[in-house]
Amino acid sequence: TGTQTGTQTRSSDRSRGRASSSRGTKTIKVPDAKDRSEKMQKEMLSSVHTYFDKDQDGFWNAKEASNAQMATEGMPMMEDEFHLICQYLETDPRKGLSPKDLGRIYLDPDLKARMGMSDEMIEEDVLGKDYKLVEQLKLS
Repeated sequence: TGTQTGTQTRSSDRSRGRASSSRGTKTIKVPDAKDRSEKMQKEMLSSVHTYFDKDQDGFWNAKEASNAQMATEGMPMMEDEFHLICQYLETDPRKGLSPKDLGRIYLDPDLKARMGMSDEMIEEDVLGKDYKLVEQLKLS
């Protein structure tokens, strides 16, 4: 989910093809971030959030956020990292991350900078990559 805090990034995992754009004969096409409508971005966020919201309560708990990060970045999210993200978002970790919170993580460059993400991670289209991955997982 691109939620790594501090000075480390996980973009190298992404560049190794974890979120490639095709599986078999089915290709998932996603417009560039600058070409997406607000409605399309909301649909993409909803798809990613819903896929990992296994208890279907509308929020990601620490385990669901960790599963999402494991699937998209190849590394689990530690409980303290989840709590730190919730602190940045000013949300209760017992409630979890809403689709709106997830949108801020993906799309708010100021929040990303405050969370310590590198300039590369701030500029990267993480939502597009994660959306492609989720759509591929749905097909498998």
